[in-house]
Amino acid sequence: MTDNDFEKLIKWARKNDAYNILSMTKKQISSSKELNLSNLDIEKVPIEIFKLTNIEKLYLSLNYIEKIPKQIKNLKKLKVLDISANNIKILPKEIFDLKMLEYLNISNNYIDEIDNDIEKLINLKELDISSCNISSLPEGIFKLHNIEFLDISVNKIKKIDKKIKNLENLEELIIDSNKLKSIPKEINNLKKLKILSIF
Repeated sequence: MTDNDFEKLIKWARKNDAYNILSMTKKQISSSKELNLSNLDIEKVPIEIFKLTNIEKLYLSLNYIEKIPKQIKNLKKLKVLDISANNIKILPKEIFDLKMLEYLNISNNYIDEIDNDIEKLINLKELDISSCNISSLPEGIFKLHNIEFLDISVNKIKKIDKKIKNLENLEELIIDSNKLKSIPKEINNLKKLKILSIF
């Protein structure tokens, strides 16, 4: 991060009351592993954020963000990404390049489709895509063999593929409030499943 980048970020933080950034030096923010920009009423993510390549946890929930910049792919060390409760309609494909990601929360947005490239998130353990506008699940989701928690509730999903049996590490599955007419019997093959919510 250059001095110019840092100055721009501080200026943005001052304008948007991001006090945690305002209290940091350039060295501190450059080496920071966690950044919480939730609940700031922001509409855009400052591009300088994506130059903080040491970040492992990024929280952007409860804002008015409409778009996640493709530069998010620069955050190669990211393990936790929470972009829930925003105005996002499309997920950038670059999110699926974040191979270290273990937790992804995109709930409460206006997303109507999940790209099949989600299968690239091979380390993902928790995925929350609830309360969006999704009508079908991509096959890629059933290749996330490390996933332990999956919430697809409050969507328009009509069918769950029998390939759900491939999610052998799944411990919690929440599928409430969809348009499902039946539940695949293959769910019974999920030996580690402890919680199944289908209201």
